[in-house]
Amino acid sequence: MSERRSRRMLLLDTSMKVLYPSILVLALYFVFAGHNRPGGGVVGGLVVGGALALRYVSGGAAAVRSTFRVPPHLFLGVGLLLSATTAFVPLLLGGSILEHGEVKLHPPVFDTVKLTSALSFDLGVDFVVIGLILMAFVAFGEDTPGAPGAADDGSDDATPRPPLRTRTDR
Repeated sequence: MSERRSRRMLLLDTSMKVLYPSILVLALYFVFAGHNRPGGGVVGGLVVGGALALRYVSGGAAAVRSTFRVPPHLFLGVGLLLSATTAFVPLLLGGSILEHGEVKLHPPVFDTVKLTSALSFDLGVDFVVIGLILMAFVAFGEDTPGAPGAADDGSDDATPRPPLRTRTDR
C-alpha cells in the first residue's frame, strides 16, 4: 500500500509542476479578458482558488502558506481599497459612480492597447476573492499529523477548546 501511495504522490507532484502554473496563467487571462466583459475578477479569483486547492491536496496547508507569503487579510484589504477607489474616483471628477475611463496606448510591439478602469476594478475584485480563499485555507486548512506537509515536531498551535456539552451534562 505504501508503494501505491508513493506512486500516487509522484503522479500528483509531477502533474502539479505543469498544472499549477498553467492554471494561474488561465486565471490571468480571465482577469484581463474579462475587464471588457462581466465577471473577469471573480472568475479569475475562483480559478486561482482552484489552483490553491490543488496545491493543498498535493502539499497540505504548509504548501499553500509558502505560495503566498503575504497575509490573506492584506490581499483582501488591498483588493477592497483598489475596487472602492476605482468606483468612487469618477464621483470626484464629476462623473457617476463606477463610470469607466479609457486610455489607449501604442507600445512598440502591439498596435494599440486599450486599458479601461474596469481592469483595476476587476483586479481589486480578484484580490478580494483570492484573499477570502486564502483566509478559508487558514481557518479550515490546519495541518493534521501525518498529512502531506504537516509539521512533525510535536507542537500543537491550536488553543485548547472546552469539551462539547451533551444532554447528560445539563
